[in-house]
Amino acid sequence: MNLRPLNLFEMPLAGPHMIEASAGTGKTWTITGLYTRLVIEHGLKVPEILVVTFTEAATAELRDRIRGRLAEVLESFEGEEALDPFCEQLLIQHADRRTEVMRRLQRAIASLDEAAIHTIHAFCQRVLIQSAFESGADFGMEILSDTGPVLDEIAADFWREQVYPSDAIYTEYLLKSKASPEEWLRVVYGHLGQPLLHTVELGIAADTAALSAALPPAIENYRQLWSEHSAVIKEMLLGLSASKALKQTSYKPEQLEKVFLLIDDHIAGNGGWQDIDSKELIKLSSSKLIGGTAKGKSPPEHAFFDAVELLAGLINDLSTACALRQKQGLAELRRRCDIELPERLARRQQLSFNDLLLRVWQGLSAEGGERLAMAMRRRYKAALIDEFQDTDGIQYDIFSRVFADGSTPLFLVGDPKQAIYSFRGADIHAYHQAEALVDAKESLDTNQRSVPALVTAVNTLFERPSEAFVDPHVSFSAVKAASKPRPELIVDGENDTADIKSAPFRFQFLPEPESVSEKGVQISWPKETANHLAAQITAQEIERLLRLAGEGKARLADTPLSGGDMAVLVPDRFRAKAMQDALTLLGVPSVLRVRDSVWESQEAVELYTVLAAMSEPANQGLVRAALISTLLGNNAATLLRLEINGWDQIADAFAHWKKLWQTQGFIPMFREWLEYQGLDGLNVAQRLLSLTDGERRLTNLLQLAELVQAHKATGLEQHLAWFSRQNKNAGDEALLRLESDEDRVRIVTLHASKGLEYPIVFCPFLWDGRLLGKHTEAVRFHQDNKAWLDLGSENFDEHKDSAKREAFEEKLRLLYVGLTRARNRCYIVWGNVGLKNTAGSAISDGLSQSAMAWLLHPLAGEHGDVLEAQKEHLKAYDHETLLGEITALCQQQPEVFALHDAPSGARTGLKTTPTEPLVFKPYLGKKLYPTWRVASFSGMTAHNHSEGPDRDSASNAPEADSSAAPEGRSVFSFPEREAPATVAGTCLHAILEEWDWQDADMLPATTAKALEHHGIPEHWSEVVSQMVRDTVSARLNGKTLTLASIPPKNRVPEMEFTYSVSHCQPERLIAALQHPSLPPEFRAAASTLDFFHINGFLRGFIDLVFEFDNSFYVLDYKSNWLGNSLADYAPAKLIPAMAQHHYYLQYLIYSAAVRRFLRQRLPNFSDDQFGGVYYLFMRGLGKQDGQNGVYFSKPSMELLDDIEVALMGNAAKT
Repeated sequence: MNLRPLNLFEMPLAGPHMIEASAGTGKTWTITGLYTRLVIEHGLKVPEILVVTFTEAATAELRDRIRGRLAEVLESFEGEEALDPFCEQLLIQHADRRTEVMRRLQRAIASLDEAAIHTIHAFCQRVLIQSAFESGADFGMEILSDTGPVLDEIAADFWREQVYPSDAIYTEYLLKSKASPEEWLRVVYGHLGQPLLHTVELGIAADTAALSAALPPAIENYRQLWSEHSAVIKEMLLGLSASKALKQTSYKPEQLEKVFLLIDDHIAGNGGWQDIDSKELIKLSSSKLIGGTAKGKSPPEHAFFDAVELLAGLINDLSTACALRQKQGLAELRRRCDIELPERLARRQQLSFNDLLLRVWQGLSAEGGERLAMAMRRRYKAALIDEFQDTDGIQYDIFSRVFADGSTPLFLVGDPKQAIYSFRGADIHAYHQAEALVDAKESLDTNQRSVPALVTAVNTLFERPSEAFVDPHVSFSAVKAASKPRPELIVDGENDTADIKSAPFRFQFLPEPESVSEKGVQISWPKETANHLAAQITAQEIERLLRLAGEGKARLADTPLSGGDMAVLVPDRFRAKAMQDALTLLGVPSVLRVRDSVWESQEAVELYTVLAAMSEPANQGLVRAALISTLLGNNAATLLRLEINGWDQIADAFAHWKKLWQTQGFIPMFREWLEYQGLDGLNVAQRLLSLTDGERRLTNLLQLAELVQAHKATGLEQHLAWFSRQNKNAGDEALLRLESDEDRVRIVTLHASKGLEYPIVFCPFLWDGRLLGKHTEAVRFHQDNKAWLDLGSENFDEHKDSAKREAFEEKLRLLYVGLTRARNRCYIVWGNVGLKNTAGSAISDGLSQSAMAWLLHPLAGEHGDVLEAQKEHLKAYDHETLLGEITALCQQQPEVFALHDAPSGARTGLKTTPTEPLVFKPYLGKKLYPTWRVASFSGMTAHNHSEGPDRDSASNAPEADSSAAPEGRSVFSFPEREAPATVAGTCLHAILEEWDWQDADMLPATTAKALEHHGIPEHWSEVVSQMVRDTVSARLNGKTLTLASIPPKNRVPEMEFTYSVSHCQPERLIAALQHPSLPPEFRAAASTLDFFHINGFLRGFIDLVFEFDNSFYVLDYKSNWLGNSLADYAPAKLIPAMAQHHYYLQYLIYSAAVRRFLRQRLPNFSDDQFGGVYYLFMRGLGKQDGQNGVYFSKPSMELLDDIEVALMGNAAKT
């Protein structure tokens, strides 16, 4: 569509107009100017001029700016001289109407409180109230900000009605896929209340009843044939493989052995149909074996292969049918929510915010809707819609039905280049649809914000590719820089080269990656490392500028530069926190501006702990937990002092606060508690403010107090129950408030930066190419001018590609927003991130999918699939290629672009200056025997009384003997220096808990997620996956027992136990541990035990309890490093490790707990059914004979009796 420069004074005040306002070109100035003209020239009253924008903050700003503009024009007309060129032009045009103009302006200013300046939801609410008869709205409806609890009810009811009555096959499938009402609601939640979002047809699922009936005989036949003929089948296939009669791509001996093992495990474990790995099993089907037979050879024949053919086909058909049935369930749940939510709210006399829009839209769309449209046109004689690029189909349809007939001045003001809120439901296609209303768009083409060279930089970058925004409907037109004075950024001594000193757009390049693949190809920085490097480089440059400002060498005009003059734009809250941490390390204060919920903060966790202690002041465990929180500031030393002298006063204080809360309410109690002075001499507020991020923490605490006070609860328990549920559906009132941001560096998400401006802007993470995020069960895309939702149709992959392209287009628009925030200078970090992994392939969410790469390294010629084209284009790039093109750009326009040297020391986080190693100071205090506490194995062996899941020792990490460390990455070198050994152990445990052991295809994704969560580089993925595979396939009893063979119903992961302990002392337990059945190494280690007297409870978490062959077993995973060869994990080598870390005590405690549990739960349980204990040392479970890495013990029942008596006293006999 044609763009013509806007002339504010010549634009007709009639009919529809679209105004494209590029970033920084004076959009708000234009809106206030049009508003003023409507008042002066049309004589409209302020309630007759509708102004709609999309946030409460924007409405407040517009109201103030309109008031200010009207006052300036009135002052100019009342005086002799115009205040600015705008006022001067109006004076010239209306010189003969001064009295009338002043009267209209005075009336407008006096009645501005009645101005119709609203958000879209407030506008619709007013329509429903003011035109209740025409819209059919009810009176007295309450507006509900959070519909989450009602949607939870609908999902639960739907699940009860539709899922509970389902057949066993489908129910088993849902359990296996971890489906739940909450999970289904999560999938559809962002797609509710959008009637113009169409669902792609999913097809008809096959009849699972018929398939289910055929399954049992098929499984039984397969089991029987394998049980009777497995030896013959194995010999036959291995012989054919050895003679190359079977193709080696799929039928190498080791590949066949893997399939044999899977079948053995499945049959031995008596697994169900979903426990069969059909993708592996089908290799032994008749058809696959025929296809896998070498040319000229005869395929193997056996009834078992036909049985596999039938069974694998049934499993595949069942899986497909159940998956489709689940997708249909999701579609139906979405439909039900859209129908039932407004109905349930209406019965409660409530409306959601979305209902406000839908009620107006339905009223306009229904028969007789023109009557409502006419009523709205009578009320509003003109309309200005701000940020129109952020509208959606419903909103556009409302405005077009009311104002698009040409009788009312309608101004649609926005910028399609800044349409970035699709995650909130905005739809740029609605903007494109509105373009049909006008013949041409007016544009604002002069940038009032940035210095001329920075305007040139943005123009240059977006003119490099042939299609700057990929979307052909969104074009880029260069803008001019306004010729007006601006505060100049001056940095003395920055560089002797004048061009580089003045260049406002600066590239900071990441160091060259240090790793190469086996083929000599440079391996890119993994994203985790690049995040750290980019944050570090940016923080160092900010610190440098502030240091120069302190010396008077960095200033804006004559004012020294401050932290408040700088903003760091980040893609998400995780990078925001990483950036704040990097600044904090350098002592640079910063403030976050992200859409996080205060319920996710540390202060929420700690305030809940404190309130729980107040509700039970006699519970010493809760009180102790509250005392050691950051809020109350105690530690082990001060707790010891309180135990000796002062506990009564503490107990009295908590009891007093409870009574105050009950009798006077929450806020009086909170105010008094806030002033409570601890042993450090500080009250709660002072203690928080003394921390580096103290203002942030105190702001969070006060906001939480307001939210608690606002909740209406009948008692303390109800308050606490409500508090514990708040993470899920928190609304805008729970968004983190900004702490004081005076002179602090702003850290702002790219989305939140829209509409803001800063003298200096840093963009450290523009190399990030993530597009759709981690949840892609449902994708949205556009086709045939309609919005579509695909929940898993047969064309899902094609539609997902369309969704990715639309996400990439939006990323380009978000990039435009980020690059246009700066007034004086803009920095970006660039480098080789994610272009090539260890296999030489591009990482999907790295540089090859980044929007910035589209601008900096543009493609030539035509391209269909832009993402694949860019990926292919960047395949040949490495550090030198990337750096070369950036260098060339800087040399072509040195007054605009500069390559800024990264600060020295910006590497992978290793300090460049030596530091003294930290050593523990010996604890010399006396033992304190508390009257009651919760203890754990960790506390008994390390003076650490935490009750979390036990994780592996860090004392023998791989780096302990660097001289013997193996070259390259292996199970023995994991995790080297890249993560603490305890973190590595936690990561491995997380994978084993999350991964479905029978689903080999899911292991890479589960591993990648765990590595990212625990901060371990992704190049460890294959090593870690292999460790986990070895663990679940290790033959524990030397025969058929493997973890993978145990069906889910026969195992309990992370089994928690708590049982009573009566005055247990080390001496009593040591005596029990001298039992002759224990190895001498264990008895010797036991004599060194030294822990506090325990009276209360013993609590623990057992990695795995499982049942096999009618016996029950305890199992624990260990990632301890014992050496760099499998021989170091031989059974005899495991006993010293078990003794060193007191694992014998751990397994005896666990065994006693499990035995006690089984005795209570199984009426006919016999001690003979306790099978024993397995400790799996995961580094030693590689290819071997089934013994290395496996420690097994079956403790005697007499020893377990002694352990129980030592721990529980006389209670052990009950």
